[in-house]
Amino acid sequence: MRRGDVRSVAPSVIPIQTTGTRPAIFGVHVLGAGCSYYRPLAQRLGPAQPIYGLSAQFAMPPGRKPSVEEYARLYVEDLRRFQPRGPYFLLAVSLGGLTALEMARLLVDAGEEVAMVGMLDAIGPMPIEWVSPVERARRHVEKLALGGTGYVREKIVARVERERDAMRSRMLRWRRAVGAPLQDEDAHLQAALENIELALEFKPKPYEGDVVVFRATEDVYYTPRFHHEARLGWREAVFGAVQIVDVPGDHLTLLQEPHVIAVADEMRWRIDTWIAQHGDRDRRSGVIARPLLDSGQALSEERLSRVSSGPPR
Repeated sequence: MRRGDVRSVAPSVIPIQTTGTRPAIFGVHVLGAGCSYYRPLAQRLGPAQPIYGLSAQFAMPPGRKPSVEEYARLYVEDLRRFQPRGPYFLLAVSLGGLTALEMARLLVDAGEEVAMVGMLDAIGPMPIEWVSPVERARRHVEKLALGGTGYVREKIVARVERERDAMRSRMLRWRRAVGAPLQDEDAHLQAALENIELALEFKPKPYEGDVVVFRATEDVYYTPRFHHEARLGWREAVFGAVQIVDVPGDHLTLLQEPHVIAVADEMRWRIDTWIAQHGDRDRRSGVIARPLLDSGQALSEERLSRVSSGPPR
């Protein structure tokens, strides 16, 4: 299917990397400006791995704010027009995780195979247990001792960016309140604010399958109990296993170089594992070829040990 044909058949499907015959990865809802969140991952996975985005947020008419459930239904409809059969590999950044979870539930209810629901540092719907101010201060002291002036510069830049975003958020809310026209650079900030509102309103129905959470290990703001017992907030919404894979970077950098290498390696291994077990199935014809993985791609106990699954529900 040519690039132009994709959008005519399934308007919310956005091509990111269209080459390759491996099972496609679908990024859900939160893609970044120009799909910027997923482009480093596409480059690391290489031209053999197709990646598409699913986003309709900017196509909605002014004042129209669909729910998470409505977005999920729309994406599933377009996804099945574009790829009528599974396997479906869903991947979601942050607040897109709730939409991906609802999509997976709808696909499974329709009898489709969801091979993976991946969450990129996405926190589930359970209330967050925040790290205490004392613990945060202790961590800053440790990082200062290790990073020196470089750590100080990094924190200053981060603080300036947060203040800038807060100022833009206040200005955006004022424009919305008085009906003033929005500037182009406000579009993604408005989308982010709307996603927060949608997440607060969403009450997920339990998903019977498994979920993989790629957990950023820098600047962690929640308690160990929220991590291990609440499974990063997904325990009550997921009845299967919640696997937690630790990756370098923080919430904003885990998909940037060089941290994205770890995410790409994990995604490549999981798709290789599916191919080894099921064959490289063509999305439309159903033809299956069963390639053998070489020793470098074989499943390993070492890789399995890096994945924290938690008890199935």
